[in-house]
Amino acid sequence: MTLVARPTELRQETRIDEKERTLELFRQAEQTGAQLVRAPDGMDRFEVMLQLPDTRATAAEAFRQEWEKTLHRLVGQPGTDADTELHVFRLATTLAAHHQKIGEDQRARALLETALDHLSDVDLRGIVRCLLSRAAALIGDVEAARAWLEGVNPRPLKLEADLQYRLAVATTSFVEKNSKAVLDTLSWSETDPLVALSPTALYLMANALADIGQVKQAKKALHEFGRRYEQEDLSELIEQLPGAASSFALQTATRASSVKAVRSILTFLLVVVGPIVLAAIAFRMGWL
Repeated sequence: MTLVARPTELRQETRIDEKERTLELFRQAEQTGAQLVRAPDGMDRFEVMLQLPDTRATAAEAFRQEWEKTLHRLVGQPGTDADTELHVFRLATTLAAHHQKIGEDQRARALLETALDHLSDVDLRGIVRCLLSRAAALIGDVEAARAWLEGVNPRPLKLEADLQYRLAVATTSFVEKNSKAVLDTLSWSETDPLVALSPTALYLMANALADIGQVKQAKKALHEFGRRYEQEDLSELIEQLPGAASSFALQTATRASSVKAVRSILTFLLVVVGPIVLAAIAFRMGWL
């Protein structure tokens, strides 16, 4: 299937020193709730239900109704406040992710394109185009993937807009088997906000590193994945984007996850059980 991109928009460039822009992105990464792509406000309960097979259909219907209601308000009232536009954006991206997960790619694309028709915020529009670009790349349509990005600001001042642009470019490079371009785009370090906010970024970097022979560094990235994210996330990525690190990805990340679990247990024992044991010893020794 070929995904035909919309006519390109006039690309906007950020007129700011790159060092200053990077500092601003890091500042945003330290703030709680910096992510734009997340469940809409007031829909947290349904977002949890969306992950469970028994309640998925009910939650999807709740999201659909909220989407139609909010979109109608946005369309019917030009100049609606920014909060309404952001709510429409989050509903569209959450629903699109749901449809992609259950194999309904065309419905996911339709939601994102509808949102694109009605959003005016430059960063939100850019993120939607990046999501459409990644969707095209995942089915091997590199031409459409690149076309979706032509109207996107490559140096935005919003953290999530920057992350989504880098992920979209890196995903296309990964599909093209250009590992150097993947690493140049993501430029991984443990302090990069992309590590904290995107399991996909870590996975792409691990595969690119393995592909150029840096297996030790690839395992380090996968170890970080295991510390931060769930095994289910990794399994989905391996299925979507098999690469040079896929053969040892689960084993490496699972080992890190196990270490994380052991540390949690030890911390619990030290913090909760430790004082109780010490108190019992002190009591028996007559210190209390």
